[in-house]
Amino acid sequence: MFSQTRYLSKLAEVRHIDGRISKLLSKVLIYSFIDKIEFKLRNSKKFLRLNFIKSHL
Repeated sequence: MFSQTRYLSKLAEVRHIDGRISKLLSKVLIYSFIDKIEFKLRNSKKFLRLNFIKSHL
């Protein structure tokens, strides 16, 4: 029984770390996506809106 609870706590730890990594990865993907859009729309009014979105991520 003891080894099972230790296993479960390790599993929870790994899941927690995995969740943090996936959050970080999704943020990086969002940032690179926004950067690509920014590059296309640099001279338009939408650029300001994108900057606003980026600052709130």
